[in-house]
Amino acid sequence: MTGVISANGLSGPGGVSFVPGTVVPANGAVVTDGQSKNLTGPDGTVQFGTVTLSVSGGSMQSAKLPTNSTVITTQAGGVNVQDADGTNVGCTPVIVSQTGQLSYVSVPGTAALVTNGLSVKVANNGGGGALDGNASITGGFINWIALAAQTDTLISNGFTTTLNSFVVSASTDFATVNVASGGLQSVTVSLAPTKAVVTNAQQLTIPVTGTYTTTATLTVAGGAVTAIVLS
Repeated sequence: MTGVISANGLSGPGGVSFVPGTVVPANGAVVTDGQSKNLTGPDGTVQFGTVTLSVSGGSMQSAKLPTNSTVITTQAGGVNVQDADGTNVGCTPVIVSQTGQLSYVSVPGTAALVTNGLSVKVANNGGGGALDGNASITGGFINWIALAAQTDTLISNGFTTTLNSFVVSASTDFATVNVASGGLQSVTVSLAPTKAVVTNAQQLTIPVTGTYTTTATLTVAGGAVTAIVLS
């Protein structure tokens, strides 16, 4: 309703009383306290529900959002995203300016969203030796990274393995790996006291006893060859 109200006054919709002589502009409106109005986005069409208008002293003071509603603006670290154990990560909401709708929440560069089966790299503590792996997610956490290739492996310090030889015994003969700085440093071979590792053409500085015929018998003690008896 526009124009000059007559001297007799006028009651508008909802029982609103207009004081004689009041002028309502063509692009103006009369609202009442507690009135509900639709809330729209910047494009004027996207609906975000309704708000309740608060009027005091002849002017509108605020528009109250419904319960469990909020207004989100684009601002750095404005929204906390919580993981499974309750840890909050400060994220940035990104708003579509044309409609006012939330497009997505941007995760900072120091955080990450990981999906089950995501391809990642597995490296040592120096970043070297990166191997392809796949993340396994359980309960909102990275449970483990499974190496993609069956020919790749991770070795912990002190890990023991069997020796590939027909003369060894699994109960007494084994090798222990030594790992430091995320890399394999050495392998320590442990043999029974009566067994030894020798190399081809190795020269021994121990006495040779007996009369040579067709047989050479080795004596091993403390992991070393201590004697050769020819017979």
